[in-house]
Amino acid sequence: MATVLAVMATLVFGLAGTEQQTAQLAQVTYCGPGHCSWRATVLTDGTLFYENFSAPAKGGKRLLKAQEFRRFLLSVERERPWEITGTIGVLAFHGPQREIRVLGPEGERVFQLMTTPEGFEELYPTDPSQLARAIRFCQTAYSLLGESSLPDCVDGRP
Repeated sequence: MATVLAVMATLVFGLAGTEQQTAQLAQVTYCGPGHCSWRATVLTDGTLFYENFSAPAKGGKRLLKAQEFRRFLLSVERERPWEITGTIGVLAFHGPQREIRVLGPEGERVFQLMTTPEGFEELYPTDPSQLARAIRFCQTAYSLLGESSLPDCVDGRP
């Protein structure tokens, strides 16, 4: 947790000289075949912007509870999403695609999380691979939405 707080302090205080005091820490956009379903954006001050593309009225903005923000920061520290690069997962014609943007120590990183390989659902909770780390980080962002009817990051089912 101390590492995350140090990174956060660097990010937030590094922006103090700019006109923007709060920056985007991470953004996860979930797109399935033919359309996007949801987007979660977390700012460095703990603000969550969320969009439900199927039901725009359900989107909005809220300040994360301290426990939620702490859990998100722990996920950032544990999964180190800024180290993940390129496209990971299985490219499938009718499979989901998640775009993940994260602000790391060296700036913004973007990667694509494609379809999860069959059978990986049982392995991802403890697997150390980039794919598993990406899924766990994406699931943490998904959990902030509090909307169980949206597809999740593991198998695309609500």
